Amino acid sequence: MSFDDRCLEIKLSSIKKHLIYDKWYLSARSAFSQRRAATWCNQSMKNIFNLPESLPDKELFEILHNNEKVKIERIISTGQTTPSGQWYDQDRDEWVILLQGQAELSYADGKSIKLRAGDYLFIPARQKHRVEHTSCEPPCIWLAIHLNIAPSNGCALATRDP
Repeated sequence: MSFDDRCLEIKLSSIKKHLIYDKWYLSARSAFSQRRAATWCNQSMKNIFNLPESLPDKELFEILHNNEKVKIERIISTGQTTPSGQWYDQDRDEWVILLQGQAELSYADGKSIKLRAGDYLFIPARQKHRVEHTSCEPPCIWLAIHLNIAPSNGCALATRDP
C-alpha cells in the first residue's frame, strides 16, 4: 500500500468515526428533544386572556414561572389601585405590558403615565411607583416579568406606537 493510499485510508477511517459519533449524538439529542417535547405536550395549554368565571374583589396575581432570576406573573385588576400613601419599591427590575384594559401609574417624582392595551414599560428596581387607576370593564390583564437587570441609564422606559 502506498503512502497516499494509507493517508486516504486514515482520513476515511477518521471520517467514518466522526459520522458514527455524529449519528449517535444526533440520535441521542433527538431522543432527548422528543422526551422534553412529550413532557411539554402533556401539560395543559393555557391562554392568558382566559379569566376565571368570577373575579375576586382584590387583584389576582398568578405566578406563571418563578426562579431565582426571573418571575413571570399574570395580574388581573378590576378597579384596584395602590392604597393611598403606599408605593411599590421592588427588589427586582420589572418589565410589564398591559394586555387588556386601561390603567395609570405614577412615580414618586410626580410623573405619571396612562396605559392602554399593548403599552409596556420597564421599571428599574427600587423606583417607587403606584397604580392610580385600573379599568373594571374590561378588566386589566397585565403580564409582568421581574428580572435582575437594569438599563444602563437607569431610566424607566415606556413605549407606545403613535
